[in-house]
Amino acid sequence: MNYIATLSGLAIGSRFKKISDQLMKEAAEVYIKAGIDFQPKWFPLFYLLSQHEGRGIMELAESLQISHPALIQIAKELEKANWIVSEKAPDDSRKRILKLSQKAKLALPKLYELWRCFYKTNNGLVAEVDEGFFQKLDQLEKQFETNFFHQKFEENRLNLASSLVQIIDYQPEYKKHFAEINIEWISKFFKIETQDLAQLNDPESYIIAKGGRVYFAMYANEIVGTVAAYKDSETTFSVIKMGVRPLYQGLGIGRKLGEHLIEDVQKLGCKYLYLESNQKLTPALTLYKSLGFKEIPIGETPYSRADFKAEMYFV
Repeated sequence: MNYIATLSGLAIGSRFKKISDQLMKEAAEVYIKAGIDFQPKWFPLFYLLSQHEGRGIMELAESLQISHPALIQIAKELEKANWIVSEKAPDDSRKRILKLSQKAKLALPKLYELWRCFYKTNNGLVAEVDEGFFQKLDQLEKQFETNFFHQKFEENRLNLASSLVQIIDYQPEYKKHFAEINIEWISKFFKIETQDLAQLNDPESYIIAKGGRVYFAMYANEIVGTVAAYKDSETTFSVIKMGVRPLYQGLGIGRKLGEHLIEDVQKLGCKYLYLESNQKLTPALTLYKSLGFKEIPIGETPYSRADFKAEMYFV
């Protein structure tokens, strides 16, 4: 069994490399049988010079879409093997241009014959699998050139993480996490205030017993985030004490906590929901606004750190 093949997209790089290595090995054997001291990895640069002789390093690197150091390394190997020569540019003595050596020019007819056979053989092998392969390969290369991989990877990472996050209601055994998570972020940016300690040390008395709710985000059986809905009146609630452990930030956990809270307080009869925060907490403010909160003047507040307020209404 080909184990790598069973991994599908998880090992696509390894599969491409395996094919590449096999092609390089087969090509190397062809050159040896033909009595030509030539390495397959030299082909792109050598072939380009055979078509457009007398080009500089930077121009060649750009044409071949490889790094400057990588091209210099290949050029040095070709020059050492006497396949190319390096000369000063006629218009700039500081610039070096590359040309085919006399040895290369004499060998070109035989090399072209081999390359025509490579072309026909490789195209034939690919056509047996998919006649549109090279067009699809062009599309794949363009996607990687535009940072497509990282973009899709990040999207999938967030989607996967979000699917693994479970929002649960308050349970006594998770009480310590409510305090730990919030003390961690508050201490990082501000000072712990009296109002904080009362709610964090005894959420059952100061939040839940008054009709509020405390929620936790569980990821891989670990509590990684929390938020609470404080009940001000029968129809008014406030969002308080939202925090996500640093290691798990950026996975959309705060959004899931916020969405769950908004949905749940409506079931409890909430008509008006508000929150207070601080302008320096840019990611949090961005989240609140994306959830539908509208900024309003701050007014009086029990928190000295609060300089931002936002609200939303439910019909």
